[in-house]
Amino acid sequence: MDRRDSCPDVPGLEQFNGCPDRDRDGVQDKYDACPDESGIKALNGCPDRDGDGVVDKGDRCPDQFGEARFNGCPDSDSDGLSDPEDKCPAVFGPVENTGCPWPDTDRDGILDKDDYCPKDSGDVKLGGCPRPPDPIAQDVPMKPAEKKIIEKAFATLEFATGKDVIKPKSLPALQELAKLLKQHEDWQLKLGGHTDNAGVPQANLELSEKRAKAVADYLMKQGVLPGKLIVEWFGQDKPIADNATAAGRQKNRRVEMKILLKE
Repeated sequence: MDRRDSCPDVPGLEQFNGCPDRDRDGVQDKYDACPDESGIKALNGCPDRDGDGVVDKGDRCPDQFGEARFNGCPDSDSDGLSDPEDKCPAVFGPVENTGCPWPDTDRDGILDKDDYCPKDSGDVKLGGCPRPPDPIAQDVPMKPAEKKIIEKAFATLEFATGKDVIKPKSLPALQELAKLLKQHEDWQLKLGGHTDNAGVPQANLELSEKRAKAVADYLMKQGVLPGKLIVEWFGQDKPIADNATAAGRQKNRRVEMKILLKE
């Protein structure tokens, strides 16, 4: 009866003196922090799917049993960092190493054990190495036509798959580059061999060496003096694109060309 009904204007339950419990969890709506979700009386009527004592709406890991101090997330290795914040959630490690037993010396987000450049902060997509400069950027003043010759030699340079054999279609541009080098007595050409990360690192290093030297050998056959050429190789350690894509790997398989002035 209305005179005995604590909520006379809404339908309710006799056990709550006529007041409603919409989600039927035993907690009347006015005391229920989650009145439309069936929950637990001890948690003011809110649900706790994983049973860790942290209500779902405040639980960062609502489907994993966790700890209240980590907002309901677990700390699987008990190192003081919750799993979502722990870069090595299954291995105990100090907090200063973001939960890993291995450090991240350059603080670029990649652990030293996985970082190709552990002492230089770099790009995650480049294996922790800093993004290198433009592979054909030139510091030596030159005419636009001369720069175009170098750019074409770089852009068209291709090798047989997995080998240091220069494809025939790349040779005309290298011949033009050789003519240009012979015209400038004070110029040197630095060649830098690089590969993608497919295969074994040591084999990639050797391949990058052979390809850079193959370019140098061809230029010398065209009359370029050995003293005008500097050859370096780096294997897969200095990518300029993401090795996770075919286009990125293609860009990383390269021999960089940079003009220097003789000292």
